[in-house]
Amino acid sequence: MSLETFERLPADRKELIISTGIEEFSRKAYKDSSTDEITRKCGISKGILFHYFGSKREYYLYCLARALECLTANTEKTDEDRKDDFYGILFAGSIWKRCAWSIWHHATLLRRSLTRKRN
Repeated sequence: MSLETFERLPADRKELIISTGIEEFSRKAYKDSSTDEITRKCGISKGILFHYFGSKREYYLYCLARALECLTANTEKTDEDRKDDFYGILFAGSIWKRCAWSIWHHATLLRRSLTRKRN
């Protein structure tokens, strides 16, 4: 895994890779999410994605952490203040609530899955 290499990418490239992952993981359950679809949309190879993150699980957790940071950052801002901000648009109003629920739901499913594997 080379998260350091990922962190050195241009900001717009990193944003594309993470926002595409957040979109895919919020639309589907973890096990149904496709890294092939993510890499196709990003224009990168699956090998590069796994070079950056090591595994689908690590990529998912990175995307989850990033989404949670965005959900909790600047919560005092109004929708009007965030209208030109990517996450402000993405998480505005009812979309905000759906994404927050989706992130919580997927984190719960992942936690249950990992607990079952350990037992």
